[in-house]
Amino acid sequence: MKTIILAAGSGTRLIPLTENIPKCLVEVGTIPILINTLNCLNKNCIEECIIVVGHHAEKVMECIGDEFEDIKITYVENKIFDTTGNIYSLWLAKLYLNDDVLLIEGDIFFEDAVIKKICEDIHPDVITVADYKDFMDGTVVTANNGVATEMILKKDQGNHFQYDDKLKTVNIYKLSMRFMENYFIPTLNSYIGRGHFDEFYELVISKIIGSMQTEISVLRVDDLKWFEIDTYKDLKRAEKLFAD
Repeated sequence: MKTIILAAGSGTRLIPLTENIPKCLVEVGTIPILINTLNCLNKNCIEECIIVVGHHAEKVMECIGDEFEDIKITYVENKIFDTTGNIYSLWLAKLYLNDDVLLIEGDIFFEDAVIKKICEDIHPDVITVADYKDFMDGTVVTANNGVATEMILKKDQGNHFQYDDKLKTVNIYKLSMRFMENYFIPTLNSYIGRGHFDEFYELVISKIIGSMQTEISVLRVDDLKWFEIDTYKDLKRAEKLFAD
């Protein structure tokens, strides 16, 4: 199974930390987010990782190199990261979406048990989720009998949006080669072909879920440690959560 890590963003909400380093190298305690992700992957015997870089791309390449422990590292560079969304970053890496894939965003700090749990899940296509909390921000899903029924991006959550029955996406996905070939890549190409360069890749998954052509399972990881880091407040919460 390959892993794609989306790490091209500039992390503007973490300035000045991200003025001279990419967001994925911001440290939680003393451990950079990306190093933690690669450590978790290595502990779970993942052998190939594609990292999409953009903001201060050279610093990621210098830090990680072509190998990390037992993982072969390949880089894809989004040279227009400052004017595009992560849907475009993922489209640039589309040549590597020819296998079963773990898709991970580059600003998630988590324990290795999260990767173990999603890899061992019997379902071929999986979204990791957890109970929605007031401090969380971003894409949410609804589910029925362990299957995602709707994915709602942040831009579609209005002032009176109800979160009571929603689950927060952890932004770690397991997607099968069949899913990639038959649903994801065609939909991704369609959006890019129509000029949707500044969107989020969740738009693609949301469209597939809405079409009901195939099922995507949800995997709850409420019992495990993870945190999405967008702001200084997020960083402090993550440091407290992972203090040990």
